[in-house]
Amino acid sequence: MLSMRNKNTREIKDMIVKAHYKDNKTIITSVDKEIIGKKLEENNKILDLTNEYYQGKEMTEEETTDLLRNADIIQVVGKKSIMLAKKEGLIEEKNIIHVQDTPFAQAVIIRE
Repeated sequence: MLSMRNKNTREIKDMIVKAHYKDNKTIITSVDKEIIGKKLEENNKILDLTNEYYQGKEMTEEETTDLLRNADIIQVVGKKSIMLAKKEGLIEEKNIIHVQDTPFAQAVIIRE
């Protein structure tokens, strides 16, 4: 049973992803499914994941990776979303902030 789950991990839709378009740029937000709809506050930092800006479509790891790779700007929230962006070389550990132990990062992707 465990090996079956590992085989299908990439098919699980555990990220909420939304595309925004502005001035010929694509902005992709990716939030781990289990934290969407929460409002996280710590000191002077607020992550409002109840906002419509983050409300998107459930996607698999593979679908999310494809969108992140082709985005001009990304915003990723949660351990799974952060892991994908790191794995693709889109963000680095030093650029990740935490709000109530939830990782968040954003990046502008510059292509040559």
